[in-house]
Amino acid sequence: MYNYNKIIKMNFNYIYLFIGYLSRRIKLVKKFIFKCGFDKIIRKRALETVIRLKTGEKFLINTQNWIGLRCFLTGAYDIEGPYEFALLRIASNEKIDFFFDIGANHGYYSIKVSSILPNVQIYSFEPFSSNVQKLIKNKELNNSNNIHIINKVVSDKEGAIKVYFAGVDNDGSTSCIPQFKDNSNYEVVEAITIDTFVEENNLIGKKMFKIDVEGFEPNVLKGMKNTLRQHDSIVFIEHNSETLSKNNSSIHSLIEIMKSFNYKAYDIKNFRIEPYCGGDRGLVLYIPEEMDSEKLLD
Repeated sequence: MYNYNKIIKMNFNYIYLFIGYLSRRIKLVKKFIFKCGFDKIIRKRALETVIRLKTGEKFLINTQNWIGLRCFLTGAYDIEGPYEFALLRIASNEKIDFFFDIGANHGYYSIKVSSILPNVQIYSFEPFSSNVQKLIKNKELNNSNNIHIINKVVSDKEGAIKVYFAGVDNDGSTSCIPQFKDNSNYEVVEAITIDTFVEENNLIGKKMFKIDVEGFEPNVLKGMKNTLRQHDSIVFIEHNSETLSKNNSSIHSLIEIMKSFNYKAYDIKNFRIEPYCGGDRGLVLYIPEEMDSEKLLD
């Protein structure tokens, strides 16, 4: 007998895929979807498919993942557009040798950097196994041979650590802090410090870091003190007061840690670099005090 429910679901999925295709190409369709809340329905469908981003890269997404949903409907992680622009422009202008994607998730930033800087060595740190599988797939889809995937937690000390998974409500969201409604879903993963990783792999050269680890950012920074002292690093850090508070930390603590190594904080506003004045941000730029911020986006 035919499984009509399965057939109906399959046909609806094709409709959703077509709607996503139109949304990525027609602004009015995209605007209508977000205005009427249809994006929430698409997110619940948990569609998994390969799309082509606006800039040409192939990307495996799941619409339950926040980044995946935005890419599915807009062709980019559009809400971080200014940060992405600044990160890629600075990486290119400063001729970085290494890019560290700490909290790589499904590899959006890793793939982006790889596509414009194929000679830069990219180290994508992602602890959760299901995310790692998608990260591997996205690397393969784009033939990004300069991406090195490390299935470990980045912390201030080595050893085993629990990594919690948000669950089906947000595919891909993980944290080393038990901050979700149900903290029974976790994996035990080995932790490493950036200082150890840099030393063991003899990574001498200009470095860029993107650190987005759901409130675990202070731990990452405390494990890269020697690296920061070299003043050859450009660092982008998520500032999220809510997730930091669950780690008994704050945005002020992040600023103070970086200030102790003579790094200054900058905001990315309207595709320009300005002094950071506080508040939550997708990414905040930190550079050594002696570096001229005005020339970074030239």
